[in-house]
Amino acid sequence: MKLTDKLPTPVTWLVRVIGWSASLMVIGWLFSIYVNMKTVNHVAACFETLQNRAGNEPVTALGAAKELVACLDKRAGFPEKFMYAPTKKAIQALPHTPRRYVGVWTASRTDTVYRVTLRDDSQYMAEPVRDNSPGAQVLTGSWGVYNGKMIWLSDSGRFWPPDINPITNISDTSFSLREANGSSTRYELVGHVPSSPAQ
Repeated sequence: MKLTDKLPTPVTWLVRVIGWSASLMVIGWLFSIYVNMKTVNHVAACFETLQNRAGNEPVTALGAAKELVACLDKRAGFPEKFMYAPTKKAIQALPHTPRRYVGVWTASRTDTVYRVTLRDDSQYMAEPVRDNSPGAQVLTGSWGVYNGKMIWLSDSGRFWPPDINPITNISDTSFSLREANGSSTRYELVGHVPSSPAQ
């Protein structure tokens, strides 16, 4: 076959399909980058709005996350809204603090142990018992459960995106959380906490 000869019809269509598929993949990749950048810009603008809100009243991490979602809904277009829709659903479902998780727990992972208090008003406190990492400190914020996942929102300002961990190996006195890096944190119940006045 010479280079000037026409390709057989099936080969021609195969080349076209491969070319179209590759083009669509590149376009989709570029579009996702564009949507990600727009979403990041919207989040930054909404963070600034929250910091400058009238009176600068204290608000829980969950309250701040709900305000951020409301701000994003006003600013974002359909592609951005589609991208953060699963996270939005999780935030809107909170507070949801099933009684089985309310209590004082030891949270263990490799050489790290924290004492974690989960309250029924959706607030948590995690105190380092053994943590060799520099700057280990007490962590506070909001927590809740949605669709089989534990959701953490930090008071330190790092409440977006929320830390979302699938819950596994559940028993009456223990459960595990699968971390973003694939590791597992084991929670063992060590005590109960009284109900908050609002409950």
